[in-house]
Amino acid sequence: MISPEMYKDLLLECDIKLSEAFITIGIHHCGNNIQIHAGSYARVKRATFFDVGWGSDNSACLKILPEAFLNLCYDPVMKSVRRFRRCSINLPIPRRLVSVALI
Repeated sequence: MISPEMYKDLLLECDIKLSEAFITIGIHHCGNNIQIHAGSYARVKRATFFDVGWGSDNSACLKILPEAFLNLCYDPVMKSVRRFRRCSINLPIPRRLVSVALI
């Protein structure tokens, strides 16, 4: 994982330039703290899709990235420890497109 400061210093400009070459891009963030990086990710104007790691604050992320499509990822260890009978997600924004991935 990388700290928010390291991302800003080392990778943000690269992501911005990469996004300028495409219509849209996605950012994979498998850590449990996307909310502390979301402000920087918001500066990547063409980033519209985000893989969100297990344990991240999804509501905070949606406030910072209101137009983003979130792919919520489960922790594979938690999946093996717990049995999920169903998955339901309450989102603060109606009609939000969200997918859930077991990885």
